[in-house]
Amino acid sequence: MGRSDITLSERSVLDGQVFTSSLLDAALADDGTLEVLIITPAGGTITLRALGVVSGIGEIELFEGTTVSGNGSGLTEVNHNRVGTPKVTTCTVFSGPTITLDGTLLHHDFIPAAGSGLITGIDPFVLEQATNYLLRVTNLSGGAAHTSLTVDLIDSNL
Repeated sequence: MGRSDITLSERSVLDGQVFTSSLLDAALADDGTLEVLIITPAGGTITLRALGVVSGIGEIELFEGTTVSGNGSGLTEVNHNRVGTPKVTTCTVFSGPTITLDGTLLHHDFIPAAGSGLITGIDPFVLEQATNYLLRVTNLSGGAAHTSLTVDLIDSNL
């Protein structure tokens, strides 16, 4: 019988530690934004990856220490392990928060036009405990554009 090696990423999926949330706007106005607030738990380790797509051009930003006056609407966090009863992440994710202070900019990148064959995302960040993070995608296309923001979290607390 042959040996089967799995990657750490695959192990995280099998262990029920990988979650995805996403936002989509089929006609986001020029200079419009999709924003996601991530609130990390007081203990354990949360790892973040994100992907922003704009049918025109745009930018993606990640901020740490964001101050809000309202969290917004809770986003569904889908566990990648669909066998049995999926585990629930210890991290909370919201769309449309009311931002009073962005916080410290950790990452900024431009999103090339969707037809360019290039995609832009945020490579893994291990997040600080009990901290607010803001992910923002901005449409800079000069008109309405199909725009999405996908958030992947690995919750090592589970």
